[in-house]
Amino acid sequence: MPAEEIIRKFENERKAIADALERQDELLGQLRSLGTEDYDWITVKEAAARAKTSACTVYALINSGRLKSVKHFGSRKFVKWSEVAAIDDGYSERN
Repeated sequence: MPAEEIIRKFENERKAIADALERQDELLGQLRSLGTEDYDWITVKEAAARAKTSACTVYALINSGRLKSVKHFGSRKFVKWSEVAAIDDGYSERN
């Protein structure tokens, strides 16, 4: 297979993945805006990204009790979407 064809296929697949991720974010946003309880939870990694901090900081806020809404699924922890602002406030107070 020529390199140009491989590159074209790669670009097409990359665009399809980007479109799918964008659509997924759009749909999750719609579900969260409806206030659906099951979709009001985000992972620690997502919370850290939204608060522009590290997952370690989010875990520290959970362990200190500053983030109270925590749900456990196996070994993973989730925090309430609505409490991400509290992460921002708590992190910015220390810096």
